[in-house]
Amino acid sequence: MFPNKLLFLFITLLLLAACNKEKDSNSFKSSEIVLEVNSENFALNGKVIGNTLEDIFQIDDILIAPLDDEFQKVRENNVKLRIRFSEDVYYSVFDKILRTAVHNSIQPVRYTIGSNSSNVYTFDIREKLRNVEWKDEWANFCFVTLFEKKELISVLEFGNSDYFSNQKLMNDTTYRSSKLKCTQNYMNLSVLFPVTNSDSKYRVVFYETDSILPKVYDLKNEADLLNVLETVRKNENLQNKKDYDWVNIFVRDSMDKVMTLNRVEPLIKIMANLGYRMLFTDGGF
Repeated sequence: MFPNKLLFLFITLLLLAACNKEKDSNSFKSSEIVLEVNSENFALNGKVIGNTLEDIFQIDDILIAPLDDEFQKVRENNVKLRIRFSEDVYYSVFDKILRTAVHNSIQPVRYTIGSNSSNVYTFDIREKLRNVEWKDEWANFCFVTLFEKKELISVLEFGNSDYFSNQKLMNDTTYRSSKLKCTQNYMNLSVLFPVTNSDSKYRVVFYETDSILPKVYDLKNEADLLNVLETVRKNENLQNKKDYDWVNIFVRDSMDKVMTLNRVEPLIKIMANLGYRMLFTDGGF
């Protein structure tokens, strides 16, 4: 089952990017359609087209079939899409909906989180996909190294002292060479939601040049997170990285352990305010 999840993560990393926020407006142009998603159902322009739990959360497919059909019509008619998520929607539902929109070349997509939210977040992958060199290098050196070897997964799952217990991997010449080539150009800044450490709200991970071991910070609140991100921004050795303004949002979501958007949205807001472009990743395996 893991290879399918690896593909799942790969597609998500290469396709999903979120940008800055803007003020919402209750009036929508006729050239826009509105998708409303809550924990029970999802509706397009007021018409319910599916059950959130059965048609999205419980399925293993990358694309959501009922939405895929509707989004094809949106693309053909060149209509803009606005999505309103309720705060109790699971993160994996959010992730699958965004990927289904991207699959149908619907960009940009604007979305809100929470019924009373005045913040509209926007994602648009066109700028990212134009940077072919960045995308190819990431796929060849950084992504494969990190996910094929389950490196970020280990950082997510275990405590600070436990994520590199595989000495054989550490001594692997091919692994070390690929990893060093990656860290010369990319810091792979990631914000994770720890699974085992209940005292930490966030875990920040990034790589410095010429090191195969990540810097890891367990943080209790948003103030601590801002302090670490400020330190990263001021680090001259990181300012020339090709992914300097990118951050991975890494969330684990599964049938027995779910993350709702009310927990993720504060992080999205912080990153948008700081000018980061976000890559959403679902680690539900």
